[in-house]
Amino acid sequence: MSVNVSLGSNVQTEPLDLSLTNSPTSDVPGGDYEALYQAALKMIQQMTQQLFAEFGLPSPADSKDTADSKDTAGSTGSTGTGSADGKAPASDVTAQAAAGALAAYMHENGIVTLNPNKLYQMAYSPAAGTPSTVSKAAKFMLANPDTYKQIETHDVAGADGIAGVNDFDWAAEGGLSAASNKGGAEQAEKAEQAAQAAAKVAVAALALMTAQSAAGAIASYMHENGMKTVDPDELYQMAYHPKKGTPPGVSAAAKFMLSNPDTYNRIETHDVKGSDGISGVANFDWAAEGGLGAASNKGGAKQSEEAPQAAPKAATGESGSLNAQSAAGAVAAFMHEQGIHKVDPDQLYQIAYHPKQGTPAEVSAAAKFMLAHPDSYNRIETHDVKGSDGISGAANFDWAAQGGLHHA
Repeated sequence: MSVNVSLGSNVQTEPLDLSLTNSPTSDVPGGDYEALYQAALKMIQQMTQQLFAEFGLPSPADSKDTADSKDTAGSTGSTGTGSADGKAPASDVTAQAAAGALAAYMHENGIVTLNPNKLYQMAYSPAAGTPSTVSKAAKFMLANPDTYKQIETHDVAGADGIAGVNDFDWAAEGGLSAASNKGGAEQAEKAEQAAQAAAKVAVAALALMTAQSAAGAIASYMHENGMKTVDPDELYQMAYHPKKGTPPGVSAAAKFMLSNPDTYNRIETHDVKGSDGISGVANFDWAAEGGLGAASNKGGAKQSEEAPQAAPKAATGESGSLNAQSAAGAVAAFMHEQGIHKVDPDQLYQIAYHPKQGTPAEVSAAAKFMLAHPDSYNRIETHDVKGSDGISGAANFDWAAQGGLHHA
C-alpha cells in the first residue's frame, strides 16, 4: 500500500512504500511490524522536517545534532580541554581543577608559597611561558577569595594570605569537598560573637556593594589612615584579617575588589600602564568619582568606552548605579582631592548645577543626589554632631562611604 498525508497547508510528504509483500515474514499473520514501525517513523520525520522548513524553523533533527555536538565538545568538563583552542571558558574552571593547575606549576618551577600578589601577577602579568590554564587558575582564586582562604588556612589557622604548595596539593586531591581539615582547628573556634556580628554586617554591605561604592569605601579608609597605596595582599588582609576598628563596610569593599579582579585591574592601571597590582589612593578616588563609567578620566591611561553615553546621564543625576553610599564616596573623594574640609547645601548646589571647570560629572551627580535626598544628607551631616546645621565635614562622608548608613 502507499500513504499520502496532507496537513492542510502546502506541506505534503512523498508517497512512502510500506508494502510488506517482499518482507521475509510477510507470510506471518500480522506481517513485519518492525519494518512497518520504521517506515512510519521515517514518514513522520519527513513530514516534521518539511513542516518546520515551511515556517522557517530549524529542524528538530538539526537541533539534536547541534546539542549532541555540544555535549561531545564539552565532555572534557573542568579539565579545560573541551574547546578547539585548548582554552577552557571560565565556567569550566572548578576549585579542584584550579588548585591542581597551580600545584603542578609550583612543583615544576620550585615555587614554595603563593599569596594574592603573586596570584595577581600570574593572572594579569604572567612570566613568559606560563600556561594559560595556570593564569586562569590564578584568576579563579582571586575571583573566589573564600575558596582561596579555605585552601591557605587548611594547615595553619589564621588568614595570612600565604598558601603553600602542600595546600594546593590538598585541594587538588579533593580536600575542599572532604570534611577533613587537618590541623585547621576549625577556624579559631568559630570566632567570638562580636566577630560573627561584624561578619553579618559585612555580608549585608557586600550585597549592596557596587564597584563605585567599594572604591569610595577604600579611598576614604586610605585617606583616614594615611595609606598611599594598596595591593592585592593588603586587600586580602583588610577583607579577612582586618586591623581592630576597621569598619565592616571596608572589609566588604576589599572583598569586592578581590572578587572582581578585572575591576581592580582597571583601577590600578588607570594612571600607569602595566599590571603591577599596586594601586594608589588617587586611583580609588577616580573610581569613587565614577571614573569606571564616566566621561571624565583626568590624565588616565584609559578612556572609558562608555564615556559618551555615561556623561549626559551623570550630569543629569540619572546614573543607575548611584546610591547614598556611592554618592557619599564620590563627594568624599572630591573633597579630599580639592582640600575641602566641609560643605553645606549651598556648596552642594554649586557643585551640582554650577561646578568649577574640571569637576567630574559623577561628582556633580552625587551632589545632586544629596540635594534630592535631604534625609540621607541629614543623617550624614548629623553623624558626628547632633543638630541639623546643614554643615558636613569630609569625615562624615567618609563614614557614609564606608557603609555607615547601612549599619549605624
